Amino acid sequence: MIEKLKDLDADFVLFVNGKHTPFLDSFFYIVSMTWVWIPLYILLLYLVLKNFRSQSWLILLCIIILITLSDQFASGLVKQWVMRYRPTHNIILGPQLHLVNDYKGGMYGFISSHASNVFAITTFLTFILKEVRLKWLWLLWIWAGLVAFSRVYLGVHYLSDILGGALAGVFFGWLISSLFFLLRNKFSKEIIKIN
Repeated sequence: MIEKLKDLDADFVLFVNGKHTPFLDSFFYIVSMTWVWIPLYILLLYLVLKNFRSQSWLILLCIIILITLSDQFASGLVKQWVMRYRPTHNIILGPQLHLVNDYKGGMYGFISSHASNVFAITTFLTFILKEVRLKWLWLLWIWAGLVAFSRVYLGVHYLSDILGGALAGVFFGWLISSLFFLLRNKFSKEIIKIN
């Protein structure tokens, strides 16, 4: 059963990576780069500051904790414990893959840090920003999916790496948003007691 799943994982990455075109190569390479999304991060920061003036410091603190937790769990713990080679570093699969700009990623790929981080941010902000009823919040999920899919397209992750990272990210996003609401309620009660 495990071998069958590994074969499906390999077949999927070969299929997706095999659909390469110059346009898709450029598109998914750019989508995969963290710095490209700085304008989105600035917009999200603006929305937090605008809608949660007095609580924005707590949200920003939670985001810092969230990214640190999500990233260190994926890169510092799971990847080092599981030590599953990325498709690009697999001696059988690697030579069959189309590399974009000779990008191979680090040695190990399970779980995807990119997927973990973007799904953590998306889940957290979905819980936080749903209070202000933003109609376009679903676009964050498209963004997370695009970033995660780009990693398979580039051949640096198996689908199971992405799913594992996404599940971890959703869990951490939920956990830290729960912490935020707990702390916010605690601080609100403290302020009421002082007054």
